[in-house]
Amino acid sequence: MTGTVKAVDGISIKIMPGQTYSLVGESGCGKTTTSRMVLMADRPTEGSIYFDNRPASVQAVFQDPWSSLNPRMRVDQIISEPLVTHRSLSRAEVRSQVQELLQVVGLHPFHAERYPHEFSGGQRQRIAIARALSTRPKLIVLDEPVSALDVSIRAQILNLLKELQSTYNLSYLLIAHNLATVRYMSHTVGVMYLGKIVEESPPAELFTNAQHPYTRALISASLPAHPRQRREEIVLAGEVPSPLNPPGGCTFHPRCPFVMERCSVDIPLLKAYSSGHMTACHLYEDGVPVAG
Repeated sequence: MTGTVKAVDGISIKIMPGQTYSLVGESGCGKTTTSRMVLMADRPTEGSIYFDNRPASVQAVFQDPWSSLNPRMRVDQIISEPLVTHRSLSRAEVRSQVQELLQVVGLHPFHAERYPHEFSGGQRQRIAIARALSTRPKLIVLDEPVSALDVSIRAQILNLLKELQSTYNLSYLLIAHNLATVRYMSHTVGVMYLGKIVEESPPAELFTNAQHPYTRALISASLPAHPRQRREEIVLAGEVPSPLNPPGGCTFHPRCPFVMERCSVDIPLLKAYSSGHMTACHLYEDGVPVAG
């Protein structure tokens, strides 16, 4: 074993203003580590993170609205804390901003005097979104923002996020397992495996014409939109290798149903397969499928 873990290994992503970049992949692939570096909760050992040609101004909405809100603070205190910390506002201006933010996320100003335990999961996530908006960020990290909510509420929160994106020209980095959510929210999707991006594409292209065997396996394992819809079935062999001792060459080769001899030796580079669609796989060289 090498004894060194590269949780994220040489990735490069571009998030355009007003757009959503989604990261998908199995647990442990590096999605959360990437989001933590964007939030500066972890520092990258190499490389830089910039947004709009300057260090990123970022906020976050987390997965669990029950644990991400302080139960001892009123809603007005939760939302106003970033305002007081990062903006020079009078007490009256802070109160006005809190009321405005509550209305923006679909809550009533009188909710400001209540505590988190008095709200449903969907309402708590709206409070978390209001808090994220309070500093007027250009980029928001959405870490599984609806996975802990009832199915009936998820669409409401996703629609709210899309409306806010359109209104404020927000950029999102979305971390998600649910591919239906990713398809609905994204402008670009990056597929991660053992710390590397193995495929990147607009969602319409990715979900109809995925090229990397791992991406195709992920899509195969997800539920189709319609029960009668037929989908390619790909079953991967084995488990995800330990990041302490990753395989040589393409790290996916021990599980790949299309493995070739060179896959265990040469590391595939992320190359353009078509316009806006990139994949890191030896099956494709310069966008052309390799015979055999």
